[in-house]
Amino acid sequence: MSLIIDLELMDERMAQLDSHVEEKFRELYVEWLLDSLENEKQGTKVPYFVNGYIAMMNNMTNDDLMIMFFATLNDLTDLDIDVLKMYHYASEVNIHTLIDEKHLTYEQIDLVKETLLRNGLLESKNDEQRDANLDEVVRYITELAKQMKVTKPKEVKAAKTKKISRSESYKITLLGRNYLEMIGALKG
Repeated sequence: MSLIIDLELMDERMAQLDSHVEEKFRELYVEWLLDSLENEKQGTKVPYFVNGYIAMMNNMTNDDLMIMFFATLNDLTDLDIDVLKMYHYASEVNIHTLIDEKHLTYEQIDLVKETLLRNGLLESKNDEQRDANLDEVVRYITELAKQMKVTKPKEVKAAKTKKISRSESYKITLLGRNYLEMIGALKG
């Protein structure tokens, strides 16, 4: 991946910033960018840092958001980003081509998915179903307790829960989609 900086876009975004935020991007945030680049072990991630830095140029950005951006990108490897891309609708990457291309095992891919889950970039479909089941059970118990207090109780419909899959499956979060787009990982 080559680094092509869109200077016009950068100038345009910089011009739209409040003076206080602009100063941070010209001084503090660029220092953080350079520190991250200096410590980065995978040179192929450099464009991600630069694209993300430019994408973060808006008046809503603050120190915490910049720290979170750099910390997350520092925590991810190229492989993590490639696996995350598999879950984006605009990606043509699939698990089989990734495993063949990178000489990986399914267990290694599972480890990467857990990293992405911890960073909030993926979410577990099984956890989502467990939460839905729990909500349904709570609804049932609440309604049952309510009906036990009345003189003429109505029948309470049993909780409708769905079986949880034995194999874990994931989906990309909104944060994950935004992150890939912000760092330019989906560009050719």
